[in-house]
Amino acid sequence: MPSCCLTPRFRRAQAAVAILLAAGYAAQMRVCYFAVWRYDADTRALINELAQRRDQQAPELRPGVSWQWEPPVNYYRTVRGWTWLAYSGRTTPSGSWPETEPR
Repeated sequence: MPSCCLTPRFRRAQAAVAILLAAGYAAQMRVCYFAVWRYDADTRALINELAQRRDQQAPELRPGVSWQWEPPVNYYRTVRGWTWLAYSGRTTPSGSWPETEPR
C-alpha cells in the first residue's frame, strides 16, 4: 500500500468523505416507500379497500390494472388466498391482446 494512504491526514479525509456520503443517504431515507417503487407504496391499502367495497354476491372480480400494478395485485391475491379476485393479467377486457398488425 502506498505510504500516502497511511498518513493521518489521508485517513481523516477518507473519514470525512464517508461521513458525508452516509449523511447524504440518511437525508434521502424514506420509511414509507423505496424510490424505485414509489408507485407501489399504497398497494396494500388499495387491496384492502377493494376487499371492503367488493360485491359479496359477485363470484369473481377482475381488476383492470396497468403493468406496474400486475405483480403486487397478484401477490396479495395469492398470499391472502382470495379466490374472488381474478388473476390480474395483461389482457384486454375481452380476454386477448388487441390486434397490432395492420390489415
